[in-house]
Amino acid sequence: MECGPSAANSLDDLFGSNPASGPSLPPTQIEHVYVAGTFTATLTVTDAAGESAFDTAQLTVFPAPTVALGGGYATSPSSAMIYGTANPNGGDTTYAVRYGTTPSLGSSTSLVDIGSGTKPVAINLTLVGLAPHTPYYWCINASNASGDASSSLGAFTTGGGAPMLQSVGYTILGATSVQLSGTINPRQVDTVWYFEWGTGTNYGSSIPMVPSDLGSGTGAVQVSICLGQLVPHTTYHFALVGVNAVGVVTSIDHVIKM
Repeated sequence: MECGPSAANSLDDLFGSNPASGPSLPPTQIEHVYVAGTFTATLTVTDAAGESAFDTAQLTVFPAPTVALGGGYATSPSSAMIYGTANPNGGDTTYAVRYGTTPSLGSSTSLVDIGSGTKPVAINLTLVGLAPHTPYYWCINASNASGDASSSLGAFTTGGGAPMLQSVGYTILGATSVQLSGTINPRQVDTVWYFEWGTGTNYGSSIPMVPSDLGSGTGAVQVSICLGQLVPHTTYHFALVGVNAVGVVTSIDHVIKM
């Protein structure tokens, strides 16, 4: 029917918010909030003369997604695997993993679309670029047109550690030279090494001048280097140093009497 300037409209239903109504000029829009489910809504329009017309439509309203926390564990000093499930509950849904080094999180992965099904969808996602030997918190957040849902907080600690110095020694090669040696375990984090040396415990010199890269293995690696042009009948001190992103470790002082 045609609505004049003083027409009124209303939208009625047995579920959701209270019926919506009000005066309007055509065209117009009214809003009504429904709970999740399938409903038959009736739109009624009444003109100034009291004549009414109505129309009905069947509506299906889907709920917000539901999320279940699975688990999370470090796969390396800089990465972790996160898993869980998210159920779109009929509405097109995206999810992301939020994570950080405190419970307030702060970082997020890119959104992933998991469609509009009605069954839980498995989530398996790898976090990369993490700091070694560090505790992390995380949760799964899913969203569709009906709302957001977040899992409870999970936690894991990335692997790795500061270098482990397992032995340090030396071998005198001649009147003016020695071979310095030791073993270092990088503990899964890329590690460099060098020896500090000098005639006192303040050292003052290092060899090699550019620290040598030991890699990021999980076992002890032997290192050695020749130190020459020393002065006979002189006492020298040295220490082995290992450095990675977790920390710096220096051996005890060792004494060489030439």
